[in-house]
Amino acid sequence: MKSPIGKLFGLSWLLAALALTTSGLSLLFNWGGWPHLPIIGSISSLIAIIPWWNTVMPGAKAGAVFDALTLIALLLPWRDQVMAALGV
Repeated sequence: MKSPIGKLFGLSWLLAALALTTSGLSLLFNWGGWPHLPIIGSISSLIAIIPWWNTVMPGAKAGAVFDALTLIALLLPWRDQVMAALGV
């Protein structure tokens, strides 16, 4: 993480965390930006995790699975059903 590349991936992970947190707040408080923020956050998170897969903590790997499930839910044809289930 001390190398310039490591810092870039760390920044990417921070931006992903901010996007995912903001998307959760957006959904909770019915702000704009939903559902684009979780898509952006999940993609950013995967970009930060996948190159370091063998060195990240197990929690990060679980987060990558959550990111993949988020993308599947929001990008595939059943998106409208997922949105309806969430009450959006």
